[in-house]
Amino acid sequence: MTGILTTAAGVLLAAYIYRNIGDPTFRRHLLLWWVVIPLMIIVCLAILGSKSSKADTLGLGITSCVDVAKDYKKNPMETKRMYYTWFAGFASGVNVMSDRQKNLNVNFDTRWAQLARYCNEHPLGYFQDAAKFVVLDLPYKDDDKPPVPKFK
Repeated sequence: MTGILTTAAGVLLAAYIYRNIGDPTFRRHLLLWWVVIPLMIIVCLAILGSKSSKADTLGLGITSCVDVAKDYKKNPMETKRMYYTWFAGFASGVNVMSDRQKNLNVNFDTRWAQLARYCNEHPLGYFQDAAKFVVLDLPYKDDDKPPVPKFK
């Protein structure tokens, strides 16, 4: 997106310079194009990117817990389905990248209750924070197995 904006700004600037090269007020206009407008673009991009800079994931994980609660009030079943699907993908991704596998075979309602409880207790947090909390709380698959004896 930034590349497209930069290219568009460059084309507009070149067209403007070509059209106004003989204008006595050209230096004033050039200052506008080379200083003011690029600064405005940088500020706008910083504002747009500020929400994602607070989160280290994509998708529904960057939704604030307050917004999850609002979504839930509007349509509880759809909200549960959407956010739990995102959570399942997040937890599966953690499992794929980990040396020890978490036990993901737990009741849907139990997991949703944990996610909702976290968001209720941390309304300024993000849904990804709730997902991290729940995944960290999950038992490992090998916790219920007896330890393997080590021979010397």
